[in-house]
Amino acid sequence: IRLWIYPKEIPKNDLFLVHKTTHRTFYETAQQETKEQKFDDCLFIDSNGYLVETTIRNVFVRLDSGWVT
Repeated sequence: IRLWIYPKEIPKNDLFLVHKTTHRTFYETAQQETKEQKFDDCLFIDSNGYLVETTIRNVFVRLDSGWVT
């Protein structure tokens, strides 16, 4: 899949983004913008600079110490 880093960080005080919910306005907006940029999905970065997730996927990274999510 083709991924890009979404240019807006996830708002840290938005309770709908901290917990899994069906309120997906932020994700749906990001998904639309991602499609307009000709990518399949985008990576979200939180306010601490950490890679968090995509619009519909979890992220797994393999480090020397093993897989992390």
